[in-house]
Amino acid sequence: MTQTIVEEHIVGGKQVFVARDDLCCPFPGCNNAKARGLYEHLKNIDNDVVGVVDTCVSRSGWCAAWVGSQLNKKVYVFVPRWCSDDFFRTMAKLHGASVVPTAVGIYNLMYNSAKRQVEQMGGYMLPKYLRLRESVESVAEVASDVLSKYRPKTVVVPVGRGAMISGVLKSADNNVVVVGVTHETNNIDDVVKYIRDMTGRHGIALKTVTGYRYGLADYNINPPFPCDLYYDRWAWQWLVEHINQLEEPVVFWNVGGEWHHETGLYPFFRGDGVVDRDGVARWVEGRRALLQVST
Repeated sequence: MTQTIVEEHIVGGKQVFVARDDLCCPFPGCNNAKARGLYEHLKNIDNDVVGVVDTCVSRSGWCAAWVGSQLNKKVYVFVPRWCSDDFFRTMAKLHGASVVPTAVGIYNLMYNSAKRQVEQMGGYMLPKYLRLRESVESVAEVASDVLSKYRPKTVVVPVGRGAMISGVLKSADNNVVVVGVTHETNNIDDVVKYIRDMTGRHGIALKTVTGYRYGLADYNINPPFPCDLYYDRWAWQWLVEHINQLEEPVVFWNVGGEWHHETGLYPFFRGDGVVDRDGVARWVEGRRALLQVST
């Protein structure tokens, strides 16, 4: 998981290199760069029981379950009950996790309750939002290779809670403009503080897209590569709209593959762009038959 594939695209006559870091963890892994560092983190945890909190559109549970299956750890995924049977949670179950529906959807309340339950089982609760120092370091390692090879003047990164952009910033020279594209939120100060704590960098460029709220999918643009509906597409759309203002070469850091949290690949999504819909369906049905997991 130390390298990434880079694709070249032309946008508005400018050269854009797309770092497909989602492919660090292709299907049946969670196809998301937040898996970076998770194996290294959990292999050093003695507990056999691990807890993680999901939101409806998050793949944290899928990622943790995939890694847990390799380390023989039992993973408990806590998620609002109204989306506990969605595709992302089905994938966690197919990797051997137990999905625990909760009656509340407020993240901090859900996390605190889940942490108490996991600790009562003698288990280990993963940090909020999967903010792992190992993830930042892993992204920094691969970003260093990409940036040294393609020598961009601008890097555009989708931003949720700041781990991915922190890794990119740690590897970028001061003459590289790293732009984070994020959603409307009351937690911008928390995100900026986290990035500063991880990188020691100030003057962090975060662009908030008007009308973009957490969990809102972007169906208005069809990028030339598979990318996450809830993060990367918004950032790519921002890049396309502002391409004339960006100094080239430009690198776009693609964090997640193209999956719908409820339906997976249906009706027209591309997943990781490697395994087709039939291949995904065969794997899912085979695992379901093996584990007798229902949806």
